[in-house]
Amino acid sequence: MSTVVARAHDITPDEYARVTATTYLSQVYGTLAALRHMRTRDQGAIIQVSSGLAIRAAPLQAAYCGAKAAVGGFTDSLRSELISDKSKITLSVVYLPGVNTPQTSWARTHTGREQIIPDPLFDPRLCAEAIWTAARDPQREFWVGRSTLMMALGQSVAPGFSDREAAEMLDKQQGDPMPDRIGNLDEAVPGPAQIDGDGKDRVKGSRREFFTSRQRDMLKLGVVGGLLGAGALMGVGASRALPRQLR
Repeated sequence: MSTVVARAHDITPDEYARVTATTYLSQVYGTLAALRHMRTRDQGAIIQVSSGLAIRAAPLQAAYCGAKAAVGGFTDSLRSELISDKSKITLSVVYLPGVNTPQTSWARTHTGREQIIPDPLFDPRLCAEAIWTAARDPQREFWVGRSTLMMALGQSVAPGFSDREAAEMLDKQQGDPMPDRIGNLDEAVPGPAQIDGDGKDRVKGSRREFFTSRQRDMLKLGVVGGLLGAGALMGVGASRALPRQLR
Protein backbone atom coordinates (compact mmCIF):
# COMPACT_ATOMS: atom_id res chain seq x y z
CA MET A 1 0.00 0.00 0.00
CA SER A 2 0.88 3.63 -0.28
CA THR A 3 -0.98 6.81 0.53
CA VAL A 4 -0.94 10.58 0.37
CA VAL A 5 -2.07 12.35 3.53
CA ALA A 6 -3.78 15.51 2.32
CA ARG A 7 -7.14 17.06 1.59
CA ALA A 8 -8.68 15.59 -1.56
CA HIS A 9 -8.15 18.76 -3.63
CA ASP A 10 -4.45 18.90 -2.67
CA ILE A 11 -3.70 15.44 -4.12
CA THR A 12 -2.55 15.56 -7.74
CA PRO A 13 -3.91 13.31 -10.51
CA ASP A 14 -0.55 11.55 -10.72
CA GLU A 15 -0.65 10.88 -6.98
CA TYR A 16 -4.16 9.44 -7.21
CA ALA A 17 -2.98 7.20 -10.03
CA ARG A 18 0.05 6.01 -8.08
CA VAL A 19 -1.93 5.20 -4.92
CA THR A 20 -4.48 3.34 -7.05
CA ALA A 21 -1.72 1.36 -8.75
CA THR A 22 0.02 0.32 -5.54
CA THR A 23 -2.97 -0.11 -3.24
CA TYR A 24 -5.64 -1.47 -5.61
CA LEU A 25 -4.21 -2.70 -8.91
CA SER A 26 -1.38 -4.56 -7.16
CA GLN A 27 -3.99 -6.79 -5.53
CA VAL A 28 -5.88 -7.21 -8.81
CA TYR A 29 -2.77 -8.32 -10.69
CA GLY A 30 -1.59 -10.53 -7.84
CA THR A 31 -4.99 -12.21 -7.69
CA LEU A 32 -5.09 -12.84 -11.44
CA ALA A 33 -1.57 -14.30 -11.34
CA ALA A 34 -2.53 -16.64 -8.50
CA LEU A 35 -5.71 -17.74 -10.28
CA ARG A 36 -3.76 -18.88 -13.33
CA HIS A 37 -2.21 -21.57 -11.14
CA MET A 38 -5.15 -22.23 -8.83
CA ARG A 39 -7.72 -22.80 -11.57
CA THR A 40 -5.87 -25.81 -12.98
CA ARG A 41 -6.06 -27.51 -9.56
CA ASP A 42 -9.38 -25.98 -8.50
CA GLN A 43 -8.08 -25.18 -5.05
CA GLY A 44 -6.44 -22.38 -3.11
CA ALA A 45 -7.19 -19.48 -0.79
CA ILE A 46 -6.67 -15.84 -1.80
CA ILE A 47 -6.56 -13.30 1.03
CA GLN A 48 -7.00 -9.63 0.18
CA VAL A 49 -5.67 -7.17 2.75
CA SER A 50 -7.96 -4.19 3.04
CA SER A 51 -8.69 -1.58 5.69
CA GLY A 52 -11.51 -0.37 7.90
CA LEU A 53 -11.14 2.84 5.87
CA ALA A 54 -12.54 0.91 2.89
CA ILE A 55 -15.79 0.61 4.84
CA ARG A 56 -15.81 3.98 6.63
CA ALA A 57 -13.63 6.50 4.84
CA ALA A 58 -11.66 9.10 6.79
CA PRO A 59 -10.66 12.67 5.90
CA LEU A 60 -7.15 13.31 4.51
CA GLN A 61 -7.14 9.81 2.99
CA ALA A 62 -9.29 10.13 -0.15
CA ALA A 63 -6.85 8.38 -2.49
CA TYR A 64 -6.18 5.51 -0.08
CA CYS A 65 -9.82 5.02 0.96
CA GLY A 66 -10.96 4.95 -2.66
CA ALA A 67 -8.33 2.37 -3.61
CA LYS A 68 -9.11 0.12 -0.65
CA ALA A 69 -12.86 0.32 -1.35
CA ALA A 70 -12.12 -0.79 -4.91
CA VAL A 71 -10.46 -3.95 -3.56
CA GLY A 72 -13.80 -4.99 -2.05
CA GLY A 73 -15.70 -4.36 -5.28
CA PHE A 74 -13.23 -6.38 -7.34
CA THR A 75 -13.21 -9.23 -4.84
CA ASP A 76 -17.00 -9.47 -4.55
CA SER A 77 -17.36 -9.54 -8.33
CA LEU A 78 -14.70 -12.22 -8.72
CA ARG A 79 -16.15 -14.28 -5.87
CA SER A 80 -19.54 -14.41 -7.59
CA GLU A 81 -17.86 -15.64 -10.78
CA LEU A 82 -16.06 -18.41 -8.87
CA ILE A 83 -19.34 -19.42 -7.21
CA SER A 84 -20.98 -19.56 -10.64
CA ASP A 85 -18.15 -21.82 -11.83
CA LYS A 86 -18.62 -24.02 -8.73
CA SER A 87 -14.95 -23.40 -7.98
CA LYS A 88 -13.36 -24.50 -4.73
CA ILE A 89 -11.04 -21.46 -4.69
CA THR A 90 -11.86 -19.17 -1.77
CA LEU A 91 -11.60 -15.39 -1.46
CA SER A 92 -11.30 -13.63 1.89
CA VAL A 93 -10.94 -9.93 2.72
CA VAL A 94 -9.14 -8.91 5.92
CA TYR A 95 -10.04 -5.39 7.08
CA LEU A 96 -7.29 -3.86 9.22
CA PRO A 97 -7.58 -1.14 11.89
CA GLY A 98 -5.10 1.58 12.78
CA VAL A 99 -1.82 -0.34 13.13
CA ASN A 100 1.44 0.60 14.82
CA THR A 101 3.70 0.40 11.77
CA PRO A 102 6.25 2.93 10.44
CA GLN A 103 3.80 4.15 7.78
CA THR A 104 3.35 7.52 9.52
CA SER A 105 7.04 8.27 9.01
CA TRP A 106 7.08 7.00 5.41
CA ALA A 107 3.85 8.35 3.89
CA ARG A 108 3.73 11.37 1.59
CA THR A 109 2.08 14.39 3.22
CA HIS A 110 0.73 17.75 2.05
CA THR A 111 -0.74 19.02 5.32
CA GLY A 112 2.28 20.73 6.86
CA ARG A 113 1.73 18.70 10.01
CA GLU A 114 2.77 15.35 11.44
CA GLN A 115 0.44 12.42 10.71
CA ILE A 116 -1.12 10.73 13.74
CA ILE A 117 -3.16 7.52 13.67
CA PRO A 118 -5.99 8.04 16.20
CA ASP A 119 -6.60 5.54 18.99
CA PRO A 120 -7.12 2.66 19.27
CA LEU A 121 -3.84 1.51 17.78
CA PHE A 122 -3.16 -2.21 17.26
CA ASP A 123 -0.14 -4.50 17.08
CA PRO A 124 0.86 -5.53 13.52
CA ARG A 125 1.26 -9.09 14.82
CA LEU A 126 -2.49 -9.18 15.43
CA CYS A 127 -2.96 -8.45 11.72
CA ALA A 128 -0.55 -11.23 10.80
CA GLU A 129 -2.46 -13.65 13.03
CA ALA A 130 -5.75 -12.74 11.33
CA ILE A 131 -4.26 -13.22 7.85
CA TRP A 132 -2.78 -16.58 8.86
CA THR A 133 -6.17 -17.63 10.23
CA ALA A 134 -7.82 -16.61 6.95
CA ALA A 135 -5.37 -18.85 5.07
CA ARG A 136 -6.06 -21.86 7.31
CA ASP A 137 -9.82 -21.35 7.75
CA PRO A 138 -11.09 -19.19 4.87
CA GLN A 139 -14.18 -17.10 5.50
CA ARG A 140 -15.68 -14.27 3.52
CA GLU A 141 -14.47 -11.40 5.72
CA PHE A 142 -12.35 -10.72 8.79
CA TRP A 143 -12.40 -7.50 10.83
CA VAL A 144 -9.27 -6.89 12.90
CA GLY A 145 -9.66 -4.81 16.06
CA ARG A 146 -12.79 -3.54 17.78
CA SER A 147 -12.56 -0.22 15.95
CA THR A 148 -12.93 -1.88 12.53
CA LEU A 149 -16.01 -3.75 13.68
CA MET A 150 -17.52 -0.54 15.08
CA MET A 151 -16.77 1.31 11.82
CA ALA A 152 -18.58 -1.39 9.85
CA LEU A 153 -21.57 -1.32 12.18
CA GLY A 154 -21.73 2.48 12.24
CA GLN A 155 -21.54 2.79 8.47
CA SER A 156 -24.27 0.16 8.08
CA VAL A 157 -26.66 1.57 10.67
CA ALA A 158 -26.07 5.35 10.67
CA PRO A 159 -23.85 6.53 7.78
CA GLY A 160 -24.78 10.19 8.25
CA PHE A 161 -23.72 10.09 11.88
CA SER A 162 -20.51 8.31 10.81
CA ASP A 163 -19.82 11.15 8.36
CA ARG A 164 -19.97 13.69 11.19
CA GLU A 165 -17.84 11.53 13.48
CA ALA A 166 -15.22 11.17 10.74
CA ALA A 167 -15.21 14.93 10.16
CA GLU A 168 -14.30 15.47 13.80
CA MET A 169 -11.28 13.18 13.36
CA LEU A 170 -9.58 15.54 10.90
CA ASP A 171 -7.68 17.56 13.51
CA LYS A 172 -6.96 14.48 15.61
CA GLN A 173 -5.01 13.01 12.67
CA GLN A 174 -2.60 15.95 12.60
CA GLY A 175 0.17 16.62 15.08
CA ASP A 176 2.98 19.13 15.31
CA PRO A 177 3.94 21.32 12.36
CA MET A 178 6.49 19.75 9.98
CA PRO A 179 7.55 20.21 6.36
CA ASP A 180 5.61 18.28 3.74
CA ARG A 181 7.22 14.89 3.09
CA ILE A 182 7.89 13.20 -0.28
CA GLY A 183 7.63 9.80 1.39
CA ASN A 184 7.62 6.39 -0.26
CA LEU A 185 4.93 6.95 -2.89
CA ASP A 186 7.30 6.57 -5.84
CA GLU A 187 10.29 4.79 -4.32
CA ALA A 188 11.35 3.23 -1.04
CA VAL A 189 12.51 5.45 1.80
CA PRO A 190 16.13 4.69 2.81
CA GLY A 191 16.56 2.99 6.14
CA PRO A 192 16.26 -0.40 7.85
CA ALA A 193 13.12 -2.49 7.48
CA GLN A 194 11.02 -2.57 10.62
CA ILE A 195 7.69 -3.89 11.87
CA ASP A 196 6.70 -1.49 14.63
CA GLY A 197 6.13 2.23 14.59
CA ASP A 198 6.63 4.74 17.39
CA GLY A 199 3.34 4.06 19.17
CA LYS A 200 4.11 0.94 21.21
CA ASP A 201 2.88 2.62 24.38
CA ARG A 202 -0.52 3.15 22.72
CA VAL A 203 -1.05 -0.37 21.35
CA LYS A 204 -4.32 -1.99 22.44
CA GLY A 205 -5.93 -5.39 22.16
CA SER A 206 -4.93 -9.00 22.43
CA ARG A 207 -3.37 -11.20 19.76
CA ARG A 208 -6.82 -12.68 19.02
CA GLU A 209 -8.94 -9.56 18.65
CA PHE A 210 -10.45 -10.15 15.26
CA PHE A 211 -13.96 -11.03 14.12
CA THR A 212 -15.26 -13.07 11.21
CA SER A 213 -18.26 -12.88 8.91
CA ARG A 214 -19.38 -16.19 10.41
CA GLN A 215 -19.54 -14.57 13.84
CA ARG A 216 -21.38 -11.61 12.34
CA ASP A 217 -23.98 -13.88 10.76
CA MET A 218 -24.49 -15.75 14.04
CA LEU A 219 -24.94 -12.40 15.80
CA LYS A 220 -27.51 -11.34 13.20
CA LEU A 221 -29.43 -14.59 13.66
CA GLY A 222 -29.40 -14.07 17.42
CA VAL A 223 -30.66 -10.49 17.13
CA VAL A 224 -33.37 -11.42 14.63
CA GLY A 225 -34.42 -14.37 16.76
CA GLY A 226 -34.57 -12.15 19.83
CA LEU A 227 -36.66 -9.54 18.02
CA LEU A 228 -39.06 -12.17 16.70
CA GLY A 229 -39.37 -13.65 20.17
CA ALA A 230 -40.00 -10.25 21.70
CA GLY A 231 -42.59 -9.48 19.02
CA ALA A 232 -44.38 -12.76 19.69
CA LEU A 233 -44.47 -12.07 23.43
CA MET A 234 -45.80 -8.57 22.84
CA GLY A 235 -48.48 -9.98 20.56
CA VAL A 236 -49.53 -12.48 23.19
CA GLY A 237 -49.60 -9.77 25.84
CA ALA A 238 -51.67 -7.46 23.65
CA SER A 239 -54.10 -10.26 22.86
CA ARG A 240 -54.63 -11.01 26.54
CA ALA A 241 -55.22 -7.33 27.25
CA LEU A 242 -58.12 -7.13 24.77
CA PRO A 243 -61.69 -7.64 25.93
CA ARG A 244 -62.85 -11.21 25.27
CA GLN A 245 -65.37 -10.09 22.61
CA LEU A 246 -62.58 -8.40 20.58
CA ARG A 247 -60.20 -11.38 20.56
